[in-house]
Amino acid sequence: SLLWSNIYKHNKKYPDSILVYRDGVGNSQLQTFVLRELCEYRLALKELGIDPKMTVVVVQKRVSVRFVSKTDNGFEPPPLGVVIDDPEATNANMWDFYLIPSSAPPGTTSTPTRFIVVEDQMNFTSDQIEVLTNQMCYMYYNWPGPIKVPACCMYAHKIAYLFGKYVNGDPHASINHLLFYL
Repeated sequence: SLLWSNIYKHNKKYPDSILVYRDGVGNSQLQTFVLRELCEYRLALKELGIDPKMTVVVVQKRVSVRFVSKTDNGFEPPPLGVVIDDPEATNANMWDFYLIPSSAPPGTTSTPTRFIVVEDQMNFTSDQIEVLTNQMCYMYYNWPGPIKVPACCMYAHKIAYLFGKYVNGDPHASINHLLFYL
């Protein structure tokens, strides 16, 4: 509620569209997430009296899949920014893709990050969401290069960690709209 009131106070309107990157949903939790959490998002927005278009992308860091590129010198990890969305490598029953957002240490294979688009009311093309997702991996300002997840996910992890460690009670109202916790 505080977030939405600050958004409205600053912009004089609520957003027309919302893009959510949701981290921490494993394969075994995916069905529950789709059935429950998406409904809760809609219910919360309805309580505010708004109905924005919403695109929700699940981020999975812990995947067992590895990809390599065949070269004249053997096999090498794929270069940064490679997207794997071929139907032979992804799930045929959902819109998902793998992204190699960061480089692997020498002599090892990059671990891709899997992204599953569970709802898309903003009508992104696959290329648009893949490029946007890759660009979001470069937007974390506490690291000089790309990271494994979109920056908004890393900021959410950092906020949760720091808030849990250092904040006892609610922060003062005068700094609620600032990024004081980063």
